[in-house]
Amino acid sequence: MFKSSSTYFAKRPCPRSGSCKLPFCIFNHSLKRPIATCGTSDGAQEELVKRPKTSSEKLPAIGSANSGSSERNVSPTTHSQVLNAVLEGHDETKDLVNAVPKGLPGVGAPATLQQRMKYVTMLVQIYQKLNHKTPKRQAVSDEFNIAKDKTPATYNNSMKSLIRRVQRGESSMEERPQRVFKQMSDDEIYKAVKSLVHSKEKLEREGYVTEVPILTDESTAQSQWKKCDRCGEEFEFSRITDVINCTFHERKKRIENNDRYWECCSEVVGQSQGCKHSDHHVFKAKTADEMQQLIPFRECQPASVDRQRIVGLDCEMGYTSKGMEMIRLTIMDFYTRSVIFDEITKPFGQILDLNTNWSGVSSIPEDAMDLNETMDLVMNTIIDSNTIIVGHGLENDLNTMRLVHHNIVDTAILYPKGMSKKYALKELAFRFLNRIIQTGEHSSEEDSLAAIDIIKQRILEV
Repeated sequence: MFKSSSTYFAKRPCPRSGSCKLPFCIFNHSLKRPIATCGTSDGAQEELVKRPKTSSEKLPAIGSANSGSSERNVSPTTHSQVLNAVLEGHDETKDLVNAVPKGLPGVGAPATLQQRMKYVTMLVQIYQKLNHKTPKRQAVSDEFNIAKDKTPATYNNSMKSLIRRVQRGESSMEERPQRVFKQMSDDEIYKAVKSLVHSKEKLEREGYVTEVPILTDESTAQSQWKKCDRCGEEFEFSRITDVINCTFHERKKRIENNDRYWECCSEVVGQSQGCKHSDHHVFKAKTADEMQQLIPFRECQPASVDRQRIVGLDCEMGYTSKGMEMIRLTIMDFYTRSVIFDEITKPFGQILDLNTNWSGVSSIPEDAMDLNETMDLVMNTIIDSNTIIVGHGLENDLNTMRLVHHNIVDTAILYPKGMSKKYALKELAFRFLNRIIQTGEHSSEEDSLAAIDIIKQRILEV
């Protein structure tokens, strides 16, 4: 346990003699103390010596939510955790001696021990400022409850959300009081949601197309060069279907401890060209004129027969020779949370990549409707100009659908992150609904339902 050293101090006796508790003391110790006594007081050591071990006395498995999870494989117990359990006798009213993250069952923690320790320490400091009776125990428990269910991609956001809640004085996840919702009629709900509709000017600033573009000779002079959405390389638009080697990273850059790395492969930014490969360059039309030239827009019109009053909408997209096209559309009833429409759509252009990891669509049926057929059906039976559409980042969905609509409630606009940044839907779902979404392939139904429930909570929560 003591540090082995050949330095000058290794031959000098420790000035603190037998009272030294440093596990890696650089001075000489002729008699090494037992490992279990490190960091304990003399009285605690005596108690440990006097207390005999019995076969019936067992500590709870570290990393399990309760003592009944003995069937699961657990990680090795640390000395500090053993000491804490023995010294405290599992008394939940007493605080831990050391705030050490609990071991996790199985293999593959969502973060390194150093990362987990950082968040535990932050929570301890916050709870101490709030005069919590057991700040260390509460911090370790809160961190463990998140770490045991999270992946490396969701752990950091979940911990940051928890820290923000605790800083605001809210209870931890397992102690949250049950929410109370008020009763409202359908008409009252409609008026409440209608009050959240964004102005036309706001929609334009957020990237929505609010008028069907009118093309001129100048706007139709489309550039023959496009920039690949993935690798950033420029390519000739007329050769978009040519087979090439496009190397890219499919996830974003992350910064942690001043280190910049790619989230998809953990490779250092600047040292890796990419970890994924594609046979084609792909692009997404940026301007309204460019979108109109590739696939025309249409605008919602008033209907003589009432359509749906409020719907949730989300669509999945894939890359084709005409840019990014809609390949799946899901529409849900706001009141009942039931699916009204959920169909795969055949794109106009030649398919280059269906984005299966993100869209969840692996193939397009031969009998699938195309965009025009899908929009004719939707606008004749479900949506008219008075229908309120609820969703997250809907400018991407409506622009891909080539739909001009003004009655929009967008959770990305409703809950801004900053002047130019937006929260991801999974962040808002965890923050407001305590719900974990998008853990695998994206589901348009799951995303649409999350946006609906976020709006419902805003208008119905007391």
